[in-house]
Amino acid sequence: MNDMDLLKQDVEREFPDTLVKLDKNPSDANAPSFLYIERPGRQRVVIEWRPKEAKFHVSYGSRKDFGSGPNEIRIHRFSVMERIRELLN
Repeated sequence: MNDMDLLKQDVEREFPDTLVKLDKNPSDANAPSFLYIERPGRQRVVIEWRPKEAKFHVSYGSRKDFGSGPNEIRIHRFSVMERIRELLN
């Protein structure tokens, strides 16, 4: 289990009314993985984990905002979870 799996569990436990989808390549541990988070009435949050960089790319906003790069880059899973709380509450 990696940091993205743990982050997914954290979000699901803390926000049970939230749709959470993890998209990762199980055959390549070095491939980026994405965590899509949607809570009713809140902005969408997408977390990209890049194992080679050991960084989380945090994107949020409306669907039209995605694809232009991350809003923030964070290093630690706990820092990402703290930011998710701020965005979803």
